Amino acid sequence: MEGHDRGRRRFRPQGDRTDPGRLPLPEHARAVSARLLRPGGQDAPGRAPGHGGHSPRRGHGDRERGPGVRAVCPPGGGQLLRAHHPAHGPARPGARAQGHHRVRHQRLQAQGGAERTAPVHGHHGGHPLLQRPADHRSGQDRAAQSVIAASAELFAAKSVQDFFVLALEHILRTGRCAGLSCSEFGLAGTARDGRVEIFESRGLFDPGDGFSEPARRMLELCNAAPAGRRLHVLEREFAAGFYNSHTDQDYVLYASFGRPLNEMEQGLLHILGGNIAVALNNLFLTEEIVATQREVVLTLGEVVETRSKETAQHVKRVAEYSYLLAVKSGLSEDKAQLLRMASPMHDVGKIGIPDSILFKPGKLTEEEFNIIKTHTVIGHSILKNSPRRIMRTAATIALQHHERWDGTGYPHGLAEDETHIFGRITALADVFDALACDRVYKKAWPLDEVLAYLREQRGRQFDPRLVDIFLANIDDMMAIRATYPD
Repeated sequence: MEGHDRGRRRFRPQGDRTDPGRLPLPEHARAVSARLLRPGGQDAPGRAPGHGGHSPRRGHGDRERGPGVRAVCPPGGGQLLRAHHPAHGPARPGARAQGHHRVRHQRLQAQGGAERTAPVHGHHGGHPLLQRPADHRSGQDRAAQSVIAASAELFAAKSVQDFFVLALEHILRTGRCAGLSCSEFGLAGTARDGRVEIFESRGLFDPGDGFSEPARRMLELCNAAPAGRRLHVLEREFAAGFYNSHTDQDYVLYASFGRPLNEMEQGLLHILGGNIAVALNNLFLTEEIVATQREVVLTLGEVVETRSKETAQHVKRVAEYSYLLAVKSGLSEDKAQLLRMASPMHDVGKIGIPDSILFKPGKLTEEEFNIIKTHTVIGHSILKNSPRRIMRTAATIALQHHERWDGTGYPHGLAEDETHIFGRITALADVFDALACDRVYKKAWPLDEVLAYLREQRGRQFDPRLVDIFLANIDDMMAIRATYPD
């Protein structure tokens, strides 16, 4: 027996959900979006006319309804029709309950075992069954859920290259809601001076004749779009253009589906296209912030190295050696990139060392060497108070990059993995570059002597595992050195 008002769900038509910050949708796209977002699908009714705010009582026959009870809802909503129970015979057309009657919610078993809730009259009898098959709405639900999932993945992308790979896959997937064709494909590229350079493709496209015709079509559609809205969803095609104002770079997306798209597919592609634009603008901004931070860090490191008569390329080489070591040692890409950006500031504390000691060409006295040692603490004190992740990482590296694996380093005499992995990696990269290049106090060592020193200090000055990884990838290390010569 159903409870009185417990668990009652009211079906209300949804208002306009258009986000003013996004690209405007055409009328047919808004209609599709509204149907997909309305609770219960496009056939979910509002409250039946005449019910108002009353608290109707149960009508006769509200008891012991079995699983055969079915809701009767006319297409598109409207007045709620009565339920039919197999045990009571056929419904009487036009029959109407006398007095007050209440609307209950009956759990309905849909195809595939899924359940949904629909309002059911308390009285039997009434209009013949007009229930619509559940698989129609379930297909729309799956399509809408696919667009939502695609948007989440796009916002999680870490690079422009990865973003466009995901975007192409989801555009083609959305265009397959009603079936496949034999010639669907998608392309992503950059546009400049009327030419397109394709950097990613997906689908069933055969590039036997090159990308010239699809590239021309991409440009034609994107250039034909109104200013501020470079998005086209046509009968068989999707095209969109995106401008990165930070790098003055145009990007274009194009998909051909090989068959006419239905109204639902076109509406979903409009929604997906708008979400792509928002997510990509966020990614452009994030990349600009990261690039700016990296440039500031490199510039600061170069200033310090130049002051100590060492080349500005030293910090760039240390950053690249450290990144490669991090990746090869199994750190995540996120941590490897963080180390790459923070390691150039490992010697920032030298800004507090007197010139007479910093520029001395000969051997330092014990007192002078003790003063040099303080550059680790000075660098840490400069960087440690920043809330930024990069600065806090740089502070740790500045403090620990002269610690040794055997515990005889400075400033704190940390041993083995008491030193952060970032400090251990930077220590090895810094010493390798210092030995292999000219310094104010020495000439560059030959490569075989540098490698012999690393082997000798394996397990003493350096983490033995990191030395093994470094030596196993010496060709890549030398390629970095060639890329950033003094």
